[in-house]
Parts: sequence; C-alpha cells; structure tokens
Amino acid sequence: MGTGVCFEYEDNDGPSTILKQMNVFRQDSSFCDVVLSTDDGMDFKAHRVVLASVSEYFRAMFLSEMRESQLDRITIKEVDSKSLGQLIDFAYTSKTNINSANVEMILSAASMLQFIKVENVCYEFLRKNINVPNSLAIWNLADLHGSTELSILAEGFIRGNFTSVFKHSDFVTLSHKQLIRLLGHDKLNITSESAVFEAVMTWVRHDLETRETYLAELLEQVRFPLLTRKFLIDTAAKENLIMNDPLCRNYVLEAIDYHLIPERRDKNKTPRTIPREKSSRAVYVVGGEEQGTVLNTVECFDFNDKRWSFVAPMIIARKQVGSAVLDGQLYAVGGVNNDYADLVTVECYSPCTGQWTSVASLNKCKGSLAVVILEGWLYAAGGSHNGSALKTVERYDPIQNEWTQVASMRLPRSHFGLTALQGRLYAVGGYCGISEIEHVECYDPMANKWADVNGLNKARMSHSVVTYGERIYVIGGSNSVGVLDSIEKYNPDLNLWLIIRNTMEPRSGAAVAAVYGGDEAVQDLYIIGGQDYHKRTINSVKKLNLKFADYSTATAPPLIFSRAFAGVASV
Repeated sequence: MGTGVCFEYEDNDGPSTILKQMNVFRQDSSFCDVVLSTDDGMDFKAHRVVLASVSEYFRAMFLSEMRESQLDRITIKEVDSKSLGQLIDFAYTSKTNINSANVEMILSAASMLQFIKVENVCYEFLRKNINVPNSLAIWNLADLHGSTELSILAEGFIRGNFTSVFKHSDFVTLSHKQLIRLLGHDKLNITSESAVFEAVMTWVRHDLETRETYLAELLEQVRFPLLTRKFLIDTAAKENLIMNDPLCRNYVLEAIDYHLIPERRDKNKTPRTIPREKSSRAVYVVGGEEQGTVLNTVECFDFNDKRWSFVAPMIIARKQVGSAVLDGQLYAVGGVNNDYADLVTVECYSPCTGQWTSVASLNKCKGSLAVVILEGWLYAAGGSHNGSALKTVERYDPIQNEWTQVASMRLPRSHFGLTALQGRLYAVGGYCGISEIEHVECYDPMANKWADVNGLNKARMSHSVVTYGERIYVIGGSNSVGVLDSIEKYNPDLNLWLIIRNTMEPRSGAAVAAVYGGDEAVQDLYIIGGQDYHKRTINSVKKLNLKFADYSTATAPPLIFSRAFAGVASV
C-alpha cells in the first residue's frame, strides 16, 4: 500500500458501550474499588472513576489528600440508601426517575453529593409541578439548597395565589421573616386586604406564646386603611390581641381616621395607604341579552385555565345591568328584565360560597345605568325609568346595607359609561332621552359636585368605558351613523380626548374588563361579546393590547353564550 494514506474512525457508540460495560462490571462486582455505605446499613460497590466523572463531590474526595481517598469503604452520612442507590444508578446509566414522592430526598442527596445534572432535573420537575399544596414546601426546599431561580419562582407563585395558599395547613410553618417578605410585597395578589389580616392572625395564633412577639411587625405589613370600614369596626377593632398592644392599636385607629376624615388623606399618606398592584384572576360576565332574550346566566373566565365556565345564575335575569366588585363580592345592580321593565333590585355573588343573595334595593328603578367603585363605595348613576333618562346618583354602603342619594349629574343619561380616576367619577357620553351625546362630566365626592370636562370627539351610546394606566378609554358603541369601531383616550392632565388608531371591528353593547397581570404586568383590555355592525349578538372576545402604539387586537376564547349589554367585573 502507498504511504500517506490516513483513515479516521470514530465509534459513536463507544462511550455508551463503555458505560454499559462498567455497569455490568458493577453488577458482577468486577473491578470495583470502593464500597459506599449508608447509615441505614446498605452497601453499594462502585468504581471510583465512574463516580468521579459525574459527581464533583467524589471527584474532589478521590483526588485530594482526604482520608477517604485511601479507604476501600466510605460511609455516606445523611443520605438514605434508596436515594444513594438511585444516584449511583444514574452515574452508570445516565437515567433516573423523579416523581413527587422522591423528589425531595433525591434533591437533598444530589445537592449534598454534587450530582449537578440530577439536581437540575429535580429543580425542573419542581418548577413544572408547583401548585397550591406544595408551593410552600418548594419555596423552603429552594432556599435550603440555595436555588435562587426556584426560590423566586415559588415565592412568585405563592404571592399570585396567596388567598388559597394561606388557607393551606403548611402556611403556619413559614418563618416570620418569610411572612413579612410576602405580606410586604406590592404584588401580593389578593381580592381584599382582609386576607392579609387573616393570614397574620392565623399564623400568630398557631403558636401564640412564641409568635405574639412578632405581631406588631407583621401587622405593619397589613394596609389597614385599605380595609373596609365594616371590617375595621366589626373585626380588627374587636381583636383583643391587637387592641391591647399600643402599636398594633394605632394601626387600627390610623385606618379609622383615614376613613372618617377623608380631607386628611393627602396628609396621612403612608406605605400602608398605597394600594397593592392589581392582578386579575377571573373575569365575570353577568346577564345581558342573547337575540332578544334577557339572561340570568353568568360566565367566568379563569386566567389559569384559560376557559369560560358557568357559575351560579343570578336570581333575576337582567340586561343593561351594572356590575362591579367590592370587597371581593360581585354586585349586579338594576338593569332591565325580560318584560323590559326597569329594575330596582340588587344582588351580590360571593366567589367563596358560589351563591347569589339579595341586598338592599336602589331607591329608584334604574335600567341601562352605570356603576363603579370609588373609595369603598358602590356608585350607581343615571339609567332610565319608564323610558326617561335619569341624572340621579346613589351610592351603596356595604356596612349599613343601604343606598344614599348624592349630587345628581348635570345631564340625564342612560346607556353611558361610568369610571373612576384619581379619586373622581367620570360620566361619559350616553343617551340623554333625545339623542346620543358627547358630553362628559366629573364628580368630586369631597365637594359632592359634578362639573363639565371636555367632551368626546364622537357622540355615542352603548359604549364601554374603562380606566387603565391613569387614562380613560372609551370603546365602540353606536350613534345615528351606526355601530362604531373607534376608541378614544382621555388624558385628565390635559383635559383632552384623542381618537387612537386600532384594529378593532365595530362593536356596541360590549362588556370590557381591564386585566392586570401581576408580575407580568400584562396590559390588556378584554372586549367581550356585544353586537356587531348588523346588530347581531356575538360571543367573540378580543384582547386589546395597550403596550404597543398600534393598539392591536388578538382573539381570546369566546363566550359560551353570545350576549350583549351584559355587566362585567374582574377579580
């Protein structure tokens, strides 16, 4: 043969073949040069070179001057035999099985013996399988083993599902420092500040003798001024543990003062008066009309499941109904029934019990009204009665369960929008009894007066109005020209309405919910149902994205029923 000829060969199966053969040698006890023993009496024969190739712990041990490097038998303390056996199997096979029953023990062993790949697999398993019952254990496990990434994920999950997590039996095992870290966070996802109060008292009472000393420090994280007056008076002020401690008592008195003397609020601002960032978990769509039939059904969109489902129906079918969430309770106010009669009744849905109950009725029947929450009050404005547009305004006190009339609007209006911004109410557009209007007015609850602000660019009725990011958005609706696709945005600092470019199709009588995404800060408006350009009731749902200049829309899961003129609220 000639010179200079080179043939290069690579056995791609070689590494795995060698590893398989080493495993056969292990099983036959051939060429093994070390025995690993556990505290529970099990022995495992192995090859030092194989262990050192996958474990930094064994590599350092066998290459160092440590006493163990010279021993034929090494006792591995604080690792159970089952976990050690599984790690040794991984060293020879590159395979392992992680499940909810063994992940904690395997992670502990892998972390101690520095089987980095197995450790990472355990972390990945925990990340993918975190849920309410195991989230607290995962958080503790991550902190124990120094996994910052998993710790951040678990803590975020707990904050996002706090109302469910704090009711779990493991909640009382948290340290007081962990609890302070959770409760002090602006993005703690709660329907009401009362959940934070209840969490503190539950944790302290679990071991009162030891934990009472932390009470004041923990209650400092409760934003007492954000509690309702009813809760402050009926619950917090009657708690002896709190009222017998001067510092704790001051938190309650500070909050009562905040509620009773509103004019002092600007001077009394503290970290406890700052609302937590909102994060929506569900949107409720209440009643409405489907092809001429008034509905009592209620649909709920769960952001975890990404689907619509029915919850308990209302006591009375209603369309053109006002809906809002106050203290975690969903209210359905007034509206129009199947006989096209204006309604005076009000009902309230508890997501906890899944039931509707009747509460105090309005002072006057109101169909096609608008409602909104401001400063712990539920306001119901305008609407219609016997065909006439109204300008009266009432507000509901959940403590007294009664409606009280406040200053009337300057113009009567029905089929309009009502929203709150910077401590004031804004009544936007609507039908005045003669035609659609562009008129907008603003209510100052301190002065109990309404005042005009700049009007819309387009007169409209049956539109949707929502506050988002210190701006007011007006979406769709109809006027004498037809169903509208335009969106207007109001800047209160400039007292100016702008028509913004968008990709929305014409829609009237839609329900619109502002959806907050907690840590992700998703900025979407969900535009739900309504009527299309041909006045057909639709079930489609669009997401209007507010983060980008084009205000693009995307399709979301549709309603189960098509419906228009429904109430809507997010919790």
